[in-house]
Amino acid sequence: MGATIDMYGGKFAYFGRAAEEYEARRLGRLQWRQEHRVIDKLLDTAASGDTVLDVPCGTGRLFPIFRKHSLRYAGADISPAMVDQVPSEYTDGSDFQGFTISEVERLPFEDKSFDHVVSLRFLHFRLPHSTGVTTMTQLCRVARKSVVVQVRIADRKLFGRVADRLAEIVDARARAPVEVTISCWRMLRRVQQTAGWMLRRLGRRHAPLAVFTGDEIPDEPMERSFAPTESGFTEMVDSLGFTVAESYGSVSRWSSVRIYSLRPKGAPRS
Repeated sequence: MGATIDMYGGKFAYFGRAAEEYEARRLGRLQWRQEHRVIDKLLDTAASGDTVLDVPCGTGRLFPIFRKHSLRYAGADISPAMVDQVPSEYTDGSDFQGFTISEVERLPFEDKSFDHVVSLRFLHFRLPHSTGVTTMTQLCRVARKSVVVQVRIADRKLFGRVADRLAEIVDARARAPVEVTISCWRMLRRVQQTAGWMLRRLGRRHAPLAVFTGDEIPDEPMERSFAPTESGFTEMVDSLGFTVAESYGSVSRWSSVRIYSLRPKGAPRS
């Protein structure tokens, strides 16, 4: 049976130790910092007092940016363990609107409940295509003014990965010489893995979405993953009543994992 909306890997990954060590394992990385810079920039035009939903909010790492822009913010996440890691100082003001434990693809909010919706580190995973489409529909449904979403774009896979690794090497060199060696090794390994992955896919119609153990092989082709082309993503956004306003790479400007700012059709450009 093909993968369904309820079966994607990682859905229940961020509990226990994974939640406790989430920020410590990522803090300081180039992508982490770039994501913060992009969100900060995109919220420059948000009006003071606007509401924003962060989903999945994780450990609340974007909450200080929302507070900086005088926004009223709420968080939603499937993992209570991740929410438990949110520092109390992020939630001690009247600008904090509360948490909701929810799946991203089944948001329990009314249409246009928030002025802005931000969704990082979800749709760039290799999710079933149906999950990606459903999630995009939900994000656009509950937003009034803008949606900021991180998506993996199929057009740029190999080139984007190499560009990202080179950007990480340059960043690492500026911080500590030993990290250059580590980053170089990681880059070579990832390029090698990408080449092997492309060879394995030759002749296959669908990419696998799950990790199988031993000789277990699915009886039917798995559902393709959510990784639209840039034109395909633009068409999807258009069908949901939005347009692509801006696009930024998550690591380098050529990243295949991109952060998009979406605006409702007909909305004036800031």
